[in-house]
Amino acid sequence: MKRIIKGIIIAFISVVVFAIFIFPTLLILSEGGFRYQERFTASSPDGSDQLTILKRTAFPPNEFVDPSIIVKLKLSGKSDAEHKVKLLEDSDLIEKPNVVWESDVVTVSGLSTRRKINIELKRN
Repeated sequence: MKRIIKGIIIAFISVVVFAIFIFPTLLILSEGGFRYQERFTASSPDGSDQLTILKRTAFPPNEFVDPSIIVKLKLSGKSDAEHKVKLLEDSDLIEKPNVVWESDVVTVSGLSTRRKINIELKRN
């Protein structure tokens, strides 16, 4: 009898672990959420550099409705710079952040609805 109860408890814990951790991961994996997806691009006024903002779901996802994400800011062209930041929820990402181009730096602000983020990427 004790063996049956232990088996039921182990089965219940297994189902809970699957529902909390594995199911969201499989769902997001099937949708391609762990690959970077382009969300925003901007070019410098002189056309020498391009800023690309990409996002992907953080692994392991904390949920499948509004999971944590990794946002990658990538500067390419004459300059080559990259910065990553983690946001707690996908809905925190603002689709069109403020981008200020200067001769030696690109400043990106207004990236998140939840917290103030200012990122500077060096230009060559």
